[in-house]
Amino acid sequence: MRRERKYSPIPNALKRIAFLRQQLNELTENVALFDALILEQRAQLDLQRESENMLDEEDLINGQDDVKIEEGEMEVTEADIATLEDEIKELESKRESLELDNKMKDRIINNSLRGRD
Repeated sequence: MRRERKYSPIPNALKRIAFLRQQLNELTENVALFDALILEQRAQLDLQRESENMLDEEDLINGQDDVKIEEGEMEVTEADIATLEDEIKELESKRESLELDNKMKDRIINNSLRGRD
């Protein structure tokens, strides 16, 4: 029994569709990684803010203006928090860009597949 070969009126369409699907899968994985990174950084930022708020409340209760940082502890500054917020915004922007790329590639694939029918 002879197998029929799939024919596409568009040269190399099947290869291009396979390539675009592979890219779509890779971009989807990248978006998932960015989402996980954003969640992780948000959690770290929330912990830092919570810790900072707790220190502020303790200062008010104890009447202390400054909290001394012990050796080995990390001081978190407003600049550190601003940097983390900027990184989160940048990652969210990249994620949105990747999602847009995914949608465009998905449309190309779907249009290519409709053109074969």
